[in-house]
Amino acid sequence: MRARAALRALAILLAAAGAAGCGGATRDASIAPEPAASQDPGPRPAIRGPDGQIPLYTLAGQPTTLGAHGAKVTVIALWATFCAPCLEELPHVDALYRKYRGRSDVSVIAVNLDDTSDPTTRAEVAHLLDRMSIQMPCLLGGMPVMERLTARDTSGQPKMALPLLAVVDEAFRIHRRFGFMHGESRDQYLAEKSALVESALRGEEPDNRLPPGLMQ
Repeated sequence: MRARAALRALAILLAAAGAAGCGGATRDASIAPEPAASQDPGPRPAIRGPDGQIPLYTLAGQPTTLGAHGAKVTVIALWATFCAPCLEELPHVDALYRKYRGRSDVSVIAVNLDDTSDPTTRAEVAHLLDRMSIQMPCLLGGMPVMERLTARDTSGQPKMALPLLAVVDEAFRIHRRFGFMHGESRDQYLAEKSALVESALRGEEPDNRLPPGLMQ
């Protein structure tokens, strides 16, 4: 019940922030459709400590953990079906996944925030990913990940907003959190995120900047 209440509150926040970059879902035709492989296990565990043990679920409803899908550097894209900017960003994140696919030191995953306790909802999420030809792994039950990654105000209250993409290392240090700018080009998106991934791979210190709209 608490998770459903949190999702309803998040939906209200997203609606209120709609003027700050919400756009309709788009699919870039520049990437040819490929068979969906959303349950691809990706690189092997590399997120240390309790953060790696955050419980999640596969699209088939099987229990897993965040660390089971991590790597030396892990890109985590938080999204929900009720968030139009999330749907606009997903193909961009998937392009980043395709760029690093096959690398053992980089993992790119999507983590869904819908209430997927109902198998019907899980099926709807899987169908959406398939229709969009999303190749990257997608995990369900992501509210604990959202609570861990979201920015907080001076009183410690979470500033939950979607979409939210974070680049973390093995110690789960947040190298940077990103919002999504409506209309951002695929090339610009890949260049910015790839540069941060490479910086994290080199062991450079996180900058911890907040995404647009989450500044204090």
